[in-house]
Amino acid sequence: NSIHKLVPVIYEGPYNATKLKALAEGKSTVPEAKHLREGIVISSATERVVRGLGRAQLKLKSMVFLEKEGKA
Repeated sequence: NSIHKLVPVIYEGPYNATKLKALAEGKSTVPEAKHLREGIVISSATERVVRGLGRAQLKLKSMVFLEKEGKA
């Protein structure tokens, strides 16, 4: 999958809300980055397209990032 070339994959497996919320927090996994992770992108193993929206993906922002933005 070409997206794997753009962003690090930190989890592959069944949907687990608790695990995903934990993975959204912490330091960035981008090589040489020294900042906190903004969050994670969640997509299904089989890519889906939603008519009128595009690829079916979710972004789960970290609570620390949202607090910094004043949105938590």
